[in-house]
Amino acid sequence: NMMRQHGPDSENVQNALSYVDFAWQYELKNDLKKNPVNMLVYSFCDIFARTFESVYSKNKGEQSAYTM
Repeated sequence: NMMRQHGPDSENVQNALSYVDFAWQYELKNDLKKNPVNMLVYSFCDIFARTFESVYSKNKGEQSAYTM
């Protein structure tokens, strides 16, 4: 039952991250030449997203190990 809940959950996280990633890259292509500050914001968000993703999957791995 626990495992069934985690599947869609992680899928939603992945979808959200990839959507954010797509949105940022789209915005970047349009705005980066106009506004260099966007590059800093993008870098920060990219680092945050990667950190969140690795922490999330690490926690998920530990949880499934415990349920085993």
